[in-house]
Amino acid sequence: MNNLTARLKKGLQPLQCLALIGLCCVGSAQAEMVQLNPNQDNTLYERPMGDVSNAIGNGLFFGQTGGNAGNLLRRTLMSFDVNNTIPSGSTINSVSLQISVDMVPPGATPIDINLHRLTNSWGEGTSEAVGAGGSGAPSTTGDATWLHRFYDTDLWSTPGGDFIPQSSATTTIGAGTGDFTFVSTPELVADVQSWVDTPASNNGWILLGAEATTRSARRISSRENGAGAPMLVVDFTAPVNPPPPPPGAVAVPTLNGAGLALLMLGIMVMMARRLKSRA
Repeated sequence: MNNLTARLKKGLQPLQCLALIGLCCVGSAQAEMVQLNPNQDNTLYERPMGDVSNAIGNGLFFGQTGGNAGNLLRRTLMSFDVNNTIPSGSTINSVSLQISVDMVPPGATPIDINLHRLTNSWGEGTSEAVGAGGSGAPSTTGDATWLHRFYDTDLWSTPGGDFIPQSSATTTIGAGTGDFTFVSTPELVADVQSWVDTPASNNGWILLGAEATTRSARRISSRENGAGAPMLVVDFTAPVNPPPPPPGAVAVPTLNGAGLALLMLGIMVMMARRLKSRA
């Protein structure tokens, strides 16, 4: 019996090592994080002719202006190139968006603002507003305007932009300037997941301010404004891709950690039985 035990131990040790090595070598998914500035942004200025935009200006506007500006609305558009950054097949874990408010009206009070997923594509031409930018600049070819997705040919289905009525995220911004964050929500995660899964659906978000409140408009830094540009932070898990098989190899089912462990255990049992039968 002592001789059999010694032979079993001697025979099983290499297999045990092989099992441990196999388990250690099995790939596991790791969470990763990316930070992205917009690949395009613009402001929609409420105008009956859709003749004003601000594609490459330093600021983006949302909310309602004061009486001196006609109590008109402003809405911010922004999109992010997640498809060239996050691998296809990835799982999105969390999404947050930081914006930097750099201008507020006199007597401003805290307001709630909302992100909505856009359902149509839109453009960024070459218009650039002078000064603070609140009045915009003449629209140029390809600009998004209150009426146009792409000036002056393609129209929104609804003036002011085509978007999902339910907001993807809401945050409260204070009376002053500073950085504010839309924290992760299931809707934000679902938005980015849908863009990763279906790149053609990636039209970005529209940012709406307190549109029923006069003199509530705010300006935030645009992507042209460097460090203050909107920042999208995405935590995701990339798919685990096995290395390609060598030429002429026969495909076999892929084993995860549990499956490989069971395979190794089966080999160990078979070896033990063979050693026992020889004793």
